[in-house]
Amino acid sequence: MSDSRQRKRDGVLVVEGKQFVAETLHRCPELIRTLVRNEASRFDYDGADQIPVWTVSNGLYRAVSSIGPSDGIMAICKRPQLDLPPETVTRLVVLDQIQTPENLGAIVRSAAAFGWDGIAVTPGTCDPFHPDAIRAMAGNWFQVPFYTLTADWVSQWPGTWVMLDVKAKRELAEIPLGESLAVVFGSEGNGIQSDWFSGAGTVKTTRIPMVSDVESLNAAVSAGIVLYYFSNKELH
Repeated sequence: MSDSRQRKRDGVLVVEGKQFVAETLHRCPELIRTLVRNEASRFDYDGADQIPVWTVSNGLYRAVSSIGPSDGIMAICKRPQLDLPPETVTRLVVLDQIQTPENLGAIVRSAAAFGWDGIAVTPGTCDPFHPDAIRAMAGNWFQVPFYTLTADWVSQWPGTWVMLDVKAKRELAEIPLGESLAVVFGSEGNGIQSDWFSGAGTVKTTRIPMVSDVESLNAAVSAGIVLYYFSNKELH
């Protein structure tokens, strides 16, 4: 379970830790294929009666765990499909070649907290179901649907594309909004890869106003600010 490519081939993701496993059992038990516990852990979850449970030695559990020391419980879950057409999405978060799973997970957590409809990832983005991303989502991996973004969909979508750029002239408050909104966050090192969005209709660039000489903010911090700001704006 510690091999990302193998997880993708098997169509699974791993949720590890008692709190996050309990949340998954409560919210979407139908996605759990198997529960795995080490022989020393306590296991008393409600709703797990119909789910297979594997009990393994402490040594074997450590070998398959991908997060190091833990409390000895993991759930092997069905991996959501990323190719669903986002036809009903009006508030979309787009992650363009984000490379750090922890940042990606934190952005998804903010999207869930502020009521965004979906997450779209471009090819080249890190695995959104990497164990580090799942852990950073703090149990919210199933609350916001994921999509794979394509160039065709970009060219056909009628909404406003908002690109975060530290060099943009306009601040958040100066961005006019349409009936639907996609906010795009680029990679930590290279920013937004503009070729992906050259066919987009209405594109606006914006920046977060800052009063100091700090060059930029962490990607997850920036996303939290922007998603909260736009979640309180009426689309029209």
